[in-house]
Amino acid sequence: MSHSKEAKKKLYNRISRISGQVNTIKEHLGNADYEFRDPYELVHMLASVKGAVHSMMSEYLEIYAKGHLIEDMRSKEKEEADVQLSKFLEILKVFGK
Repeated sequence: MSHSKEAKKKLYNRISRISGQVNTIKEHLGNADYEFRDPYELVHMLASVKGAVHSMMSEYLEIYAKGHLIEDMRSKEKEEADVQLSKFLEILKVFGK
């Protein structure tokens, strides 16, 4: 399996776990009989999802930068490479908020 396929499979597995976490929260909130025993239980669950999404985003950005961005920047004219780098940096700014 190529590096790209391995990375894609790893990301797919990660998003599947995140989806499971979100579905668990949804089921708890949709169940009229369910009560959160700990007042912070929902906050903890949401924080776990946020952390998992943050981690996945970091991993994806690393994969993209190492696998595509560097190659694209080497193979393009300076102006095009600058545009690619600017787009990537803008994503990092948004991600960091």
